[in-house]
Amino acid sequence: MKRNIGLVAVLAALSGLVAMTGFGQGSRVTDFEIEADDSPYNGGKLLITINGKKRQITRVAQDAWIMNGGKEVVYSVNDQLRGFEGEGQSLKIYNVATRKTRHLLAEGSFVTGLTEAKLSNGAMAFLVSMGDGGLGGSYFAVVDPRRGQVLSLNFAELLAVNGDQINLAFYLNEDWAAINDERDWENIKSQSAIAKPTKVKPEKTETLNLKKILKNKVIYNKTNEELGREYDRKYSNYTIYLWRPNDKVSDKEYFLMAVGREFSKTISPLRVTLEALFAGATKYELETGWDSAVFGMKFVGVSLKEGVATIKFSQPKAKKSMPSFAPKMFLEAVEKTAKRFTSVKDVKICEVGGTGYAFEVTPQIPKCQE
Repeated sequence: MKRNIGLVAVLAALSGLVAMTGFGQGSRVTDFEIEADDSPYNGGKLLITINGKKRQITRVAQDAWIMNGGKEVVYSVNDQLRGFEGEGQSLKIYNVATRKTRHLLAEGSFVTGLTEAKLSNGAMAFLVSMGDGGLGGSYFAVVDPRRGQVLSLNFAELLAVNGDQINLAFYLNEDWAAINDERDWENIKSQSAIAKPTKVKPEKTETLNLKKILKNKVIYNKTNEELGREYDRKYSNYTIYLWRPNDKVSDKEYFLMAVGREFSKTISPLRVTLEALFAGATKYELETGWDSAVFGMKFVGVSLKEGVATIKFSQPKAKKSMPSFAPKMFLEAVEKTAKRFTSVKDVKICEVGGTGYAFEVTPQIPKCQE
């Protein structure tokens, strides 16, 4: 009997504590506010209102959404580890009853809106709209509240939610300036993930099933540092030399400048770099004042032995009009490009094929030995 009286007393005390705090199991969030400090970029204090009382969840919220009938609050925070110039954001979800916070999403863009979708099977999905500060494009994500992000789409906007279906519009890069001008760049955020109307016609539209999407694997978006390490494993940066025809340096006949090139990792980086040199300037480089330093010469091959790189080339059959210093610049560009590699201590350049008509110089460039 004493045990029962003691249990009743404990339960009564707990009930009194719950009543006193106003944050019981049935409590719901009815409102929220974000109090920004002197550095609004870092967000501000997120205060939620429950039964007329306020509770602070975090000090760094950018925006917030009341979800699941007030049982949960989703909020965004800056995530400087992701995105261009650290403009990425993450989403967190706070459970009112348990007072626990879980991670939902981490993207390289900032969150502009969020919509809750309840499916016919009782499942819930969070639909997230996002944007970037460079192109001004829109991005779209779907989050499973139980597991995390399960869909990520670039340059897409949510048009409508129809039961278990969502309608999306996809736009081209060149469309975003007109779209944002129409909507007013200063007013891009909304509590809803559904896009504001635009007269710009999308490249395409799609209808997706949320039930199927929620079965997707959880997406983990890498941080900028992780992406950098991944890039370093896959790619290498090398240097070639191009001619600046319209630039002069003191009394030099010509002006060569180093230009970066990016290649996939390869077992023959010297060969790949020389191929790029002989390929010449890109269309963009030609339009911005660069030009090839090889004057139509063709790369034949390269061998590296005991620090000496022997580079073989052939001349075009037809004679080309070129400045008198062309052979000298050609040889300099090839040698400088090859010597960017620490394994190359010396360079020998030879010609394959006939005597050639392009480079009429004395002494003649040596013929390659068979």
